[in-house]
This record gives sequence, structure tokens and C-alpha cells, in this order.
Amino acid sequence: MPVIKFACPHCSHQLTLPIEFQGKEGECPSCQRKVQVNGLVVGEERAVKGPLSAPTGQAPPPLNVTPISPPPPINEFKDRTVQGVPGAPPSNRLFCRNCGTVMSNNASTCRSCGVPAGYGNRFCPHCKAQTHESATKCGACGAELGKQKHGNASQNSETLIGTKSLEQAVAGIAGSNQEYYRAEFQSIQDAGGGFRASFNLAAFLFGPIWYIYHGMWKKALILIGASILTFAVATPLIWAYSGLASNYDLYLFKVRGKELW
Repeated sequence: MPVIKFACPHCSHQLTLPIEFQGKEGECPSCQRKVQVNGLVVGEERAVKGPLSAPTGQAPPPLNVTPISPPPPINEFKDRTVQGVPGAPPSNRLFCRNCGTVMSNNASTCRSCGVPAGYGNRFCPHCKAQTHESATKCGACGAELGKQKHGNASQNSETLIGTKSLEQAVAGIAGSNQEYYRAEFQSIQDAGGGFRASFNLAAFLFGPIWYIYHGMWKKALILIGASILTFAVATPLIWAYSGLASNYDLYLFKVRGKELW
């Protein structure tokens, strides 16, 4: 049975499909841009098993595959919007920029990680491709990443509801400690943004002094006051709290702008 061979006009990804798809539209599995199938018809010796069922009638029987280099993925066009294919997902899905989970258009926060909609720099909100933290445009689909529309509001992903990006949050932290706190802050966001205990040796050794050093005067005074009011009985608990909760307290202060809980 004849098949069609053609290359995506946008990214040159080569495809082989059954002849039933000649003239139809779909999304390229490599660059996710819309293409119209209009390729070279070859003979039966090049026939392949089509990854899509024919829109009308019965699908052609599967035959041996002679792959084109690079070979197409097994589930070609799966989870892509293809004209004329019943059950195809909608093309206006949005993804969480922090964890990549599919989000509804009116969601204010991600149901998986708890991060506000539009906040983050790890995934493209339109195609879920991984993005560099400083990228302004998605390399896979070409979408702009600096500002995006979510629902009816245009939101800036770096300043949404007072939060800061991780790069902004760790910018004022000295030296090599930036990498340590960037990793800790990312772990807190990946866990949903709620409290996450992690041990900080410097905070454990210096207690309230560590909080003062990082500008969290209110929490430092609360910890010192608790020690004084209990005649130093609570001091071991205060130092233990400092060691286990300091990274989360600094996350609230640097990323969320909250000095207290």
C-alpha cells in the first residue's frame, strides 16, 4: 500500500504516514507546529503501521516498517490536536511553569505543587517543554515566556502576588551559599510551597544570630524572648527549631516576602 514521506517545513523532522493522511493537518511531534501533510507518495515496500486511525472507514492493515532516520516516535501525534481525529485533546491547555502539571484556565494555583499560576521558569506553559531559567522564548514552540495570559488577566511570572523568582531571592545571599539556598528553595516549591524541614548547620549553631544576619529581626526577637521568658529552659528547643525550620523561614522571607509565618 502506498505511503507518504515528507519533512516538517519548520524543523525538517522526517515522517512516514499512510496515504490516507495526504492533505490533512496535524501537529509535528518534534516542534509541535501545525503542518499540512503534502509529501511524496512511495510504493508498498515502504508501507508503515500508521500511528493514527483513519478518520473514515477502516485503518489499513499494518505492514513492515522501513524507518526514516531519525525514526518517528512510536505514538506519533499522540496527545496532539489533529484535525479530523475524534477524541483529540483541546489545543488551549496550560501547564504549570514550575512542575509541568496541566492546569485549568481559571486555576489560580497549581494543584500539584501549590505554586501560583504563571510562576516558575522550568516549563513552557503552552507545550510543557523544559526551558532555561533565563529564557524569554520557548525553544520548542516559540511562545513568549516573560508575560503570559492566564484566564482574562495578563500576569508577570516574576512578580505574581508578591513572590520573587529564585534568582531574585538568592541574589542578596553571599558567595557559594547561593547555590545551597537555591536548591533548598526549589525543593520547597516542588513540595507545594508548604513547610518542609531541612537541617541547616549554621542556623543550628548560631540560632537567633543567624536570623539577625539574614535580616529576619522579628523572628530573632521572638526566639530570644521565648528563651528569656522561660529562663533559658526553651533554649535547646529554640536552637533545634533554628536548625530545622531556618531554610523554610528564609524561603518565606526571600521568596514570599513574609518575615513572620
